[in-house]
Amino acid sequence: MVSDSQDGDLRRVFVLGGVRSGKSRYSSEVAKSIAGDQPVLFIATAELSEDDTSMRHRIERHMAERPSNWRTIEEPVDLGQAILSEGTERGAVVDCLTVWLSNLLVRCGDPDQQGFYDAVEQKVYSGLDALCDAIEQSNRHLVLVANDVGSGVAPPTRLGNVFADMQGTVNQRVAAECGEVYQMVAGIENRIK
Repeated sequence: MVSDSQDGDLRRVFVLGGVRSGKSRYSSEVAKSIAGDQPVLFIATAELSEDDTSMRHRIERHMAERPSNWRTIEEPVDLGQAILSEGTERGAVVDCLTVWLSNLLVRCGDPDQQGFYDAVEQKVYSGLDALCDAIEQSNRHLVLVANDVGSGVAPPTRLGNVFADMQGTVNQRVAAECGEVYQMVAGIENRIK
């Protein structure tokens, strides 16, 4: 595992990859290597609905894989605030920015209705600005996770296209804020920055 941290320097690590590429596992490994035996703040972005048993199973599996001394905050929308929250943890994992973006887009309304694109501009871009500011200001080592959605087929729906465009924007902005960027393929990390 690569370590760019020098004494006193805070690491900013961005982990990208497709579905089931090993992003969450690798991000936890990086956080453990940074924090050692110290606790880590885990910022979960998923919102669990009562009837989504697949997501419930995924969340439970991820929770079981994390060390017991890690503290979890569930924050589906205001990541900037969560990253800057009080706590003694020297490291934080944000998993994941793709779910966070989905949460924001859902709050923008129907893409076929007037005002949708104005809502996207306001909610997504202001949230992204706050996120990038928090990455810069945080006094914790940060490991951020996102899907690389631009490597597949163009979505057939208007909302799908907006999502893919916005995810590309989120990934580019966050990658620019981070000193290390890794792409996961089949459980193998590939450092790209």
